[in-house]
This record gives sequence, C-alpha cells and structure tokens, in this order.
Amino acid sequence: MNTRLSARTLTVAADPAVIASRLTMLVENAAELIGEAGLHPFTMFADMRDRLWLLRDIERTLWQFRPIATAVDLRTMIAAAAPTRAARRGMGFGRRQDLLQQGTLLLKPGMQVDDLHDALTAIEDQKQRWAAVSDAPFPATVPFVVGIGADVEVISAQLDFLLPGVAWDRMLFDDLAAELEAIGRRAQMHLVGV
Repeated sequence: MNTRLSARTLTVAADPAVIASRLTMLVENAAELIGEAGLHPFTMFADMRDRLWLLRDIERTLWQFRPIATAVDLRTMIAAAAPTRAARRGMGFGRRQDLLQQGTLLLKPGMQVDDLHDALTAIEDQKQRWAAVSDAPFPATVPFVVGIGADVEVISAQLDFLLPGVAWDRMLFDDLAAELEAIGRRAQMHLVGV
C-alpha cells in the first residue's frame, strides 16, 4: 500500500503541530487495535506499522483460508507446492499430490490463490511474526485495520517530507514528538524573523 500525496498536500499538511496531533490520535487508535488483538505494546512508529501490517496480512489470510490453516504445520505442504524439484526431493508423486490436495482444502469454499506455495509460505511467515510480538495463540479473527492503514501511509509521507533523511520511524514516540515540537519552534522563529 503506497499512498502518493501531492506536493501541495504535503506542504499544507506539513505543520509540525498538526502532524504531532494526528500522530497522537493514530498512536492511540493503533494501541487500542493492537491491544485488542493481543499483541505486545509498541514504542516506535516502525513497530506500530509492522504490527498493523501483520494484522492486515492475517485478515487477508483468514478471508481466504479456513482457520485450521493457521493451526497446522504447513511445512510439508509448502515443500510439496514448491516450484523446484530440489525442494520436493524425496517426495513421491502420490505423496506430493496428497499434500497439494490438503493444502487446497485449507482454502475456504469458492476461494482460489494464484500460487499455493506462496500463500502457504505467507501463512507460516505470519505465524512466526505473530509469535515474535504476542504471547497469545494465533487469532481466529483480527480487528479491521484498513482505515488506520491509510492514516499510517499519510502520516508516514508527511514525516518523510518534514524529516528527510531521518530514521524517524525508529525514534521513540516521545523523542519524535520532541523533534516535531523543535521543528515547529524553528519554523515560528523563522516566520517572526528572529
């Protein structure tokens, strides 16, 4: 998801106080969603964004796959669906066909994926990402994150514009707020001519 903003939109919205206010609202909303999902708290924008994208990815998975797909070990099905023979080495044709059928049966009725290997690999990746940021079991449902995802993209673009070359997404939120406040003070001093 990549939101493109016009230079005018960025300039108008580049008021550090406005961005700080929007950022505070975003962090509060994200903290609520992330807490509701059972994920560990975050202290930096990058961690918040990663957790929100994880929830978005899980939401897509749960839309396409039966919940059991997130509970079973998919590694042998992933190997069976691999595009190269090397990954399937030692797996007989019949065994491979059985595993491919099992993988396909994990899809909800009427659902299809372009590449079963990639889809199953994505689920395994999501399970690992989930385990890294939560002590809770993998969820059967997740909060809806589409709207907040757009806010993340807009604020990211604004902060990139306002803080070019700065790893602002790795700053603690308190430090980022202080940086925005300092930029606002410098801008005010520049306008006043001090």
